[in-house]
Amino acid sequence: MSKSHGKKTYAPFVAFDQVFKIEDSGVEQGVFAAVNVKRTQVICADSFVWVLDDLAGLDEESESKLSVRQQLAYANTLKTQQTKMYEEQYVKLCEKFSTRTPRIEDEMRHLHPKQLPEEPTGEWLYNVLKINGWLRKIQVQNEEGGHKVDESRIQIMLCIYKGSKFNHSCRPSLEPRMILPTKKTLRDTPYTNATGKGAYDFCLHALIDVPAGEQVTVSYIDADEIDQNVVERRKYLQEKWGFECDCVKCREDLRKMQIEREN
Repeated sequence: MSKSHGKKTYAPFVAFDQVFKIEDSGVEQGVFAAVNVKRTQVICADSFVWVLDDLAGLDEESESKLSVRQQLAYANTLKTQQTKMYEEQYVKLCEKFSTRTPRIEDEMRHLHPKQLPEEPTGEWLYNVLKINGWLRKIQVQNEEGGHKVDESRIQIMLCIYKGSKFNHSCRPSLEPRMILPTKKTLRDTPYTNATGKGAYDFCLHALIDVPAGEQVTVSYIDADEIDQNVVERRKYLQEKWGFECDCVKCREDLRKMQIEREN
């Protein structure tokens, strides 16, 4: 039975494996609907959510004041610091959850890019996190009791395995959300290294009806970026994630742009 909240109706939570399956589409892996998924359905993606500290780096204004050589030097220094941080935190994570089944190390091997022979663990983690990680800025309490964003600190959330298999679309069928669980649900073993108010569950809200067999997608970018010029949007996706988006929305926007040029 669905739950009502005001004028909206929300379906109850279901587990990832009840409605989704990970398959190879022939070109890449993706998540597909195993059954018909109704709009507003909430799916708990029971992936292990690794929350780790990161360095925010320079803002765009500060970086623009540097010369090209200075920017390259800063980027290399930042990457060196990050790879060291990631490896140190990964070692502690694996030690803390050494008795967990499946093992963190085994689930991490499902992620892309794969670790190459002789590749340092820190560099491999850097590449994995840049592709699969979800960034969030740290909220800190101020003297007045309110909260503000600490621009110098940032965290990455990596949804290991299941949560990282969703492909992108600029017109997604699912909206991912990190939520603070109000009670223990679908949690028989630790699924995150976060504690207290930082212990998030990774859930997905169905934006449309999805028939069984169809691939489900999320957006790797926020709403403001989706609404920008299609050329700029595709350029950003190419630079950030290394692929040229050919989703339905991008094809439609490119056709509209072509028609406008012809007229």
